[in-house]
This record gives sequence, structure tokens and C-alpha cells, in this order.
Amino acid sequence: MKRLIPLLILAMSASCTGTPKKDAQPNAAAADTVKASSRAPDGHQIVPLRAGGEMEGMMRNGKRHGLWVSRFPNGVLRSRTNYVNGVEEGAVEVFHANSITYYKGQHLHGKPVGEWVFADTTGKAIKRVVYDNMGNVVRQ
Repeated sequence: MKRLIPLLILAMSASCTGTPKKDAQPNAAAADTVKASSRAPDGHQIVPLRAGGEMEGMMRNGKRHGLWVSRFPNGVLRSRTNYVNGVEEGAVEVFHANSITYYKGQHLHGKPVGEWVFADTTGKAIKRVVYDNMGNVVRQ
């Protein structure tokens, strides 16, 4: 799954239009962060993204914890993801560059669960994917 994250981010960053990749599995924009040379300190962090923009949130014991948001280079909200001890947990929402929701869903212990809805740049739902509680696709 972690190998698919950069593909999803690249596809979203490149155009933020069209249909999501058939085999792309949703995940937060975390893979787009610039690698730090050492462990980030605890507390509030602002991390630059490779594609421009930034991601920010709290670190606890060297891991993301709580709500993390990322922004496009122009400051427009790119994503909102919740973490518990470095693992995605709960709601995630990713946006097109025009602020329309690109996709949204839920994570359970770092895996997508339940229904995830993908939309085009006008907000029209173009794909729905249902995951079981282990992150496996049940229905597309």
C-alpha cells in the first residue's frame, strides 16, 4: 500500500482532474513530505512537501498524532488526516486544487475501511470503493 501513496499524490498534484487511477488506494499526503535528516522533535511541526506547499500537525514521541493538514503551494487546503501514534485513524479528506473534495473516507489502524467516495473537480461522484475492516476492496 505504501508504494501506491506516491502514485496517488503524483496523480493528484499533477492535474487534480479526471478519474482516480483504478488501482490507486487512498492514503494521506504523508508520502509527499520531504525526508528530514533526523527525527522530528515533538510538538507542532510544519513540513515542506516535495511538490510544494506544506503539511502541519503535532508530533508525539516522534510520530504524527492528531489532525494533520496539508496545503498546496498557494495555501489552499490539500488534505486533512487524523493520526494516532503515527498511524492514520479516522476521517481523511483530500481536495482538488479548486477546494472541491477529491476523495474522503475513513482509516482504521492505517487501513482504509468502509465507503470511500471519489469526485471530479466539479464535486460529482465518479467512483465509490468499499473496503472491509482489513483494508481489502469489497466493491468498486
